[in-house]
Amino acid sequence: MGAALPVGPAPHHVALAPDGGFAYVADSDLGAVLRLDPASGAVDATIPIPEAPPQLVTFAPDGQRAYVSAYDETFATNYVVVVDTAIDRPVMAVPVGRGPYAMATGPDGRLLYVPYYDEDHLDVLDTGTLALVHRIDVAPSPHWVAFTADRRFAYLTNHFSDVVTVLELDGHRVVTTIPVGEGPHSIETSPDGTRLAVVNYVSDDVSLIDPATDTVVGTVPAVGAGPQDVTWAPDGRHLYTANVDDGTVGVVDVQSGTVTARIATGDSPTSVAVTPDGSRLLVTNFGDGTVRLLDAAGG
Repeated sequence: MGAALPVGPAPHHVALAPDGGFAYVADSDLGAVLRLDPASGAVDATIPIPEAPPQLVTFAPDGQRAYVSAYDETFATNYVVVVDTAIDRPVMAVPVGRGPYAMATGPDGRLLYVPYYDEDHLDVLDTGTLALVHRIDVAPSPHWVAFTADRRFAYLTNHFSDVVTVLELDGHRVVTTIPVGEGPHSIETSPDGTRLAVVNYVSDDVSLIDPATDTVVGTVPAVGAGPQDVTWAPDGRHLYTANVDDGTVGVVDVQSGTVTARIATGDSPTSVAVTPDGSRLLVTNFGDGTVRLLDAAGG
């Protein structure tokens, strides 16, 4: 168990740069994104986001840009904000739909996929201009996006619909939907590309999807109360869940499909990220304004 480091009043989401050299933390109450050193936990830059409260953040594949989801509680003001990571400053912003959530850049970095908490479509933006390229109708409340290892498909959680939507990237066509647990929230592809893990916020479990068959091939029950985020260890043997309603991170052994540990991290953990070498976890504790550093013992 590492230190719980004060960062801001309400850190909602942490994302590590692709090379693991730094992290960005979106803090909605502070109205800023914080640059964090994952080794020491020190905040070395504060990046104001004046358009709307920043909620979540994702990086371009090369780490040169970050894309910030910014919206207020009533979804009256909604923006995608681009941050240049070389100078830690916003360089572009565009108004979008209601509640832009966990965005993701496509595998080649040219397109940005924007799901919406309070909409029933997915927007695809050009990362160079933030112009709208495609709008794709999906089940209500798309939340999170993950891509397959072969770069052919995207998988999208639909939080209020209890399904995952499968999208063919060539032509942006919806292929199918996959029933999962209740309230699917976060999704991530395993390092070897053979599984996608989905945390289900309402049913407190993890669904494991085989992308070769688009079926759920395993369910891990009782990972923790209100899991909001899931992150694979780099070796693919286990994964971590941020459980907002019981203040823990769950550790799941993927082969056995069991929870091997629940680690108390703080008040209302909302996201968990792991360094590329698997040695350290960063957890945002939304309720107490800290980021918890956890030693994963090389996991």
